[in-house]
Amino acid sequence: MSYELRPRREGDGFWMMGTAGENLGARNLIYLNVSSEWMLADADAVAEMPVIGITKHAITSGRKGQIFFYGFIGDEDWAWTAGAPIYASATPGALSQSAPSHLRQTMGYAYTSNMIYFEPKPIENLIYWTDDIRMKTCSTYDRWQIQQNCGNAWWVVDAWRSERIMDNFSSIFDITGGLFQTIIGEIPWYAVKAGVGTFTANVGPNTGMCVTTGAVINNSNLFASGDNTGPVLVWNPANQIWGHWHFRFPNAGDAANVDYLCVLYQDATHYVGLRYDTAGAGTLEFVTKDGAPETATNLGALDTDWHEVYLLFETGNARICIDDTVIIHTTNVPTGNFAFYHYLETLAGAVKHVDISHFIMLQSS
Repeated sequence: MSYELRPRREGDGFWMMGTAGENLGARNLIYLNVSSEWMLADADAVAEMPVIGITKHAITSGRKGQIFFYGFIGDEDWAWTAGAPIYASATPGALSQSAPSHLRQTMGYAYTSNMIYFEPKPIENLIYWTDDIRMKTCSTYDRWQIQQNCGNAWWVVDAWRSERIMDNFSSIFDITGGLFQTIIGEIPWYAVKAGVGTFTANVGPNTGMCVTTGAVINNSNLFASGDNTGPVLVWNPANQIWGHWHFRFPNAGDAANVDYLCVLYQDATHYVGLRYDTAGAGTLEFVTKDGAPETATNLGALDTDWHEVYLLFETGNARICIDDTVIIHTTNVPTGNFAFYHYLETLAGAVKHVDISHFIMLQSS
């Protein structure tokens, strides 16, 4: 005995009733939003993917309709190439047989010119690190894209793999004097200290690098991308810079009487990032400084906890996300080339410490 497959154009497969979050047309690709409403999917917008279903008929916003999940479905106006894959499109809700340049998700395959087998696959070019960080490989050779969810918005930066720093500082050599030009493997760093300060491996939670000043007033440590002649790994906001690191002042009292910078640094009056200056504001600040003028946002007093920082820095716009709080500066934003710069200075006669770990820096091509 044999059977002939004769799928119905209106849809043979699994479906359910669902509520539309906006006006939806027939045969529209849709995703599910945080309110459990169905919305038009867009392969150019990471927040409007992935596709989960397709509408069987038009549905008015706020009303219920048939949401189709997999099986055969057709449309007399379609004109597909049989056997070829169907993709989500950069046109909201639309299907296409041309793979999009951004988020590539296969919807299924054309069975005939006006009938498809619908079975959405995972997005092909995304690697999820956590719910908040994902990496997308790009069609261009040796290129990727970091996507970071900060403050309910996705920060996106395209980057060449060769233009990055990625380290967790799990093995840092003790510095006992003078200049140390290479601290980690293939990455050029330079470190300068005054007095008896050291850079040592932190063996506490999450590992990291402990930057320590000595017990004499104005002892200091500087740790930066580059060498003793200046920046080697150059970062330029015209190329859009993305960074991620953790830091803490590990001991009670370490945040007192210190001068601390963790920034992208050009010179003493041009930088963007974190600053802690007990001789100034006395609190941690997000600062963008362009010559004498600066814009500084008070982030509050420091404690001994680890703090997670994301930075997105581009021409005219510098934003930071620290412990899920997003701050954006559009004034006094410097331009030009920068080095990553991590600095700790003792303003009183006591040993001070700060830890950094899980450090990543990328810039676009």
